[in-house]
Amino acid sequence: MTLKLTANLNSNGTLFRQLRWLNMITCRWMAGLLTLSLLLLAQEGVAQSIDEGRGWEKGRPSHKSDVMPVPLVPEERFPSLEENPFFPLQRSVVLILTETSSGLQYGTGWVVQREGDITLIVTPRYVVSDGNTQRPSDSIEIELYSQNKPEHRLRFPARIRNITDPGDLLDLAILEVRNLPDDIEPLTLSNSRAPVDADIRVIGHPVTGNPWSLQRGYISAITAAPDQQNLQVAGMNLVVGVGGAPILYNQEVVGLLVTISNQQTVTGSGSQGDLMGGFGFAYPLEVIEQQLQNWGISF
Repeated sequence: MTLKLTANLNSNGTLFRQLRWLNMITCRWMAGLLTLSLLLLAQEGVAQSIDEGRGWEKGRPSHKSDVMPVPLVPEERFPSLEENPFFPLQRSVVLILTETSSGLQYGTGWVVQREGDITLIVTPRYVVSDGNTQRPSDSIEIELYSQNKPEHRLRFPARIRNITDPGDLLDLAILEVRNLPDDIEPLTLSNSRAPVDADIRVIGHPVTGNPWSLQRGYISAITAAPDQQNLQVAGMNLVVGVGGAPILYNQEVVGLLVTISNQQTVTGSGSQGDLMGGFGFAYPLEVIEQQLQNWGISF
């Protein structure tokens, strides 16, 4: 009896050790399987992220989000006031790029009013209209002055808020632009007229020079022209692209440049033979102010 009982105990002990060994092997196998599964899931997640990244590169949103990434705004570089004391004025003068059925044309405009995130820019009608059909464009951008390379200067879409009729002798338009940088301010309007022979400045974008060029000249005559271009200016190299430039006297606006002496509008769509003129003709400030009041624009 004793021997039989001892034999059974030894047999049970061996079985227990075998079961314990089998359980340990099973646990290790299951742990390995779990680890492999986690690795496969992680690899699949990385592949999906790469695919989504490729989706952004292709200009389409991922399946998980319909929000496109916000493009980086280039940091603007500016001169010091010691280097360029006219820099604040140049910031308020914009380059206008207008797409029309006749092609791309450009000219000059300047900030006349700002309220909150809405900025109003004044320019001649022809700068933002097709030169052949006289139809106002619905594809307009403005570009801001900085020392950045041209491809890195800030541009903003603009829309025509007010514009005179093609048959109107007054050639004027107002553009509306939103969310410009905080430092963009209206130019100061003069409270008095500039006299004959007054020393003036013009900031514009001549096709034969650099954008935001500053030129010095003088008022050569004050007339009573039927088209109200009563200021005749001289002493400057007036060329295509400066149409809409502000006439500055003591750094205050006294007029808006419209045409050059050969009666070709100074916009970016003129022919090579019509690029330059010896005299320029401008609206005096009171003409512009009267039209702004008619449009309900305060300044």
